[in-house]
Amino acid sequence: MARRFGIAVGLLVTVFLYGALGHYVLLYPHESLLNCAFRTIVLLGTINEAFSRAELGELYTPTYVVFMLSMVVFGISVILYALSTITAFLVEGDLQHLWRLRKMNKEIQALSGHFIIVGAGETGHYIAEELKVSLHKQVSIEQDLERAERMRSHGFLCIHGDASEEAILEEAGIMRAKGLAVALPTDKDNLFVTITARQMNPSLTIISKGVDETVEKKLVAAGAAKVVRPAFIGGMRMASELIRPMAVTFMDKMLRDPVQHTRIEEIVIIEEGLLAEQTIASSQFRQKTGLQVVAIRRPGNPLFDYNPKADEPLRPGTVLVVIGRTEDVAKARSMAGMS
Repeated sequence: MARRFGIAVGLLVTVFLYGALGHYVLLYPHESLLNCAFRTIVLLGTINEAFSRAELGELYTPTYVVFMLSMVVFGISVILYALSTITAFLVEGDLQHLWRLRKMNKEIQALSGHFIIVGAGETGHYIAEELKVSLHKQVSIEQDLERAERMRSHGFLCIHGDASEEAILEEAGIMRAKGLAVALPTDKDNLFVTITARQMNPSLTIISKGVDETVEKKLVAAGAAKVVRPAFIGGMRMASELIRPMAVTFMDKMLRDPVQHTRIEEIVIIEEGLLAEQTIASSQFRQKTGLQVVAIRRPGNPLFDYNPKADEPLRPGTVLVVIGRTEDVAKARSMAGMS
């Protein structure tokens, strides 16, 4: 519809120029270009003669009459087409739709340190919901127009396009992004997007969906930091339901509570932050943030220490695994010096 609107506007301009310049060529130097333009608008708007026989005298030739007839036929056709197109454009909401797209594109261009989700199917939608609850900036890319519109209707920023194209990734702000989740249906597509994204932004954290177990090494080699296989996650969940149902129920309640959004998050201690070189107790971390530290990973040590002591030193590079409300996590990250 936007293309038809552009054509209609172009035709209106064309018929105006045809009338104004045609009059000027036929009546020069008797009439000025400005007057010819004015009389053309009069003709198109009222279907009255632009110039009467009395005004033109000997210039009112058969050639001029033929030109006038062509103007009337051409003008009426273009005006009717333009009116129908513009009416449909307004009635169908395309103008409002284009306005929303322009506003969305401005919002995307303003993003920095955000996450990009490739694929707005079931997996991508769940990722978007979790990022929203966790108060993270995000934008999705979806090739299917219906899915893209569904994401937008739910309040998400979503670009309609093929994420394997560099231009689409650039539009999503890949050079400014913090991370990328690739959740397309096939391993081939996930692999191709991972390779493209890694080449464009070498420092980007990429998490890719993997369908086949054998493709995991290829995805990691292509640049994925982690590969998540839905079949593996689903199998672990079913086994947990069998042997630890209360623990699973606890996690479900925590993740799905519509009022209080409680999550397990990570806090990294930065040298310039307020927590650096203090202990958990002296920093009054629990009192000031409302978060409970459930595990800690010291710098240079890949292992986690669960339920750390209160006198545990918070050296730069230390990672705290905490549980609490998402709104309190932002406060804790600010204290830790995370941007």
